[in-house]
Amino acid sequence: MDQRRHVSAAPAGTNCAVNFRIRHETEYRFSAPAFLEPHTVRLSPRNDGAGTITRSSILVDPAPATHSRHLDAEGNIVDQLHFSGLHLRLLITTDASVTTTRTNPFDYVPLERATSLPITYTSEERDVLAPYLQASQSPDVHAFARTVLDSYSPPVLVSQVLTDLNETLSSGHRTVVRPEGAPYPPEISLETQDLSCRDFAVLFVAVCRALGIAARFVSGYQAGDPDQVNRDLHAWSEVFLPGGGWRGYDPTLGLAVADEHVAVAAAAHPADAAPVSGTYRGTGVAAEIITSIVLDCD
Repeated sequence: MDQRRHVSAAPAGTNCAVNFRIRHETEYRFSAPAFLEPHTVRLSPRNDGAGTITRSSILVDPAPATHSRHLDAEGNIVDQLHFSGLHLRLLITTDASVTTTRTNPFDYVPLERATSLPITYTSEERDVLAPYLQASQSPDVHAFARTVLDSYSPPVLVSQVLTDLNETLSSGHRTVVRPEGAPYPPEISLETQDLSCRDFAVLFVAVCRALGIAARFVSGYQAGDPDQVNRDLHAWSEVFLPGGGWRGYDPTLGLAVADEHVAVAAAAHPADAAPVSGTYRGTGVAAEIITSIVLDCD
């Protein structure tokens, strides 16, 4: 889930864009015929005003008995699949073309109540943002957040804290690819040298929430290096800033998110942004998962 590339945001007003062409295959191979329980797919690019989706399709083999597309509770586009019969494999193929246009990740003016810590959210905002403000119970996370705050003299500028935290986490850990498994708890990541992108994202979110900044986990694609052959899904974080809305920070790369990221799902909890979720039934049946991502951009 990790690609590593440093890029510079273009100045505000620069007329340029990045065109993504993404083909993503997820295949489950079963050792014996299995019954597929309902599956939820979150791999449709998000339409969020920072880009234009010109093509988005999904092909499922075997064909599901029913297939519906809707928004989940967090506003992500999901494909809900229901199956009948027994099957030896499940292949989900998504194709998308996206043009991203946010060359400047700081193309907004925060409201005065969001320029320094603590951010003041209105009561209406707090009602909506409650899941994204739910802080970790880990004393280690809160101690780290206090260390972050203590390194500044008042007023503590939100933009500076987010930029510094992003760079500190990126430079303080090594990036590794860990294809499977849940993200590490943030207190574990604080003490671990090697982190996957989803570990970085969860840690960044946890520290932000400890600082009173609404934050969430994001799954999607990142441009990576032009000659990169093996591709994986990527993960980063978003924070909600009054006056700027949801803004992305990628602590794996130490970058504010601009036009080289394509989001597909965002959620308060990483499991709710999983690209494919579902189960199967079959006595003694084992499953093998194979993924392939072809990503071109210019």
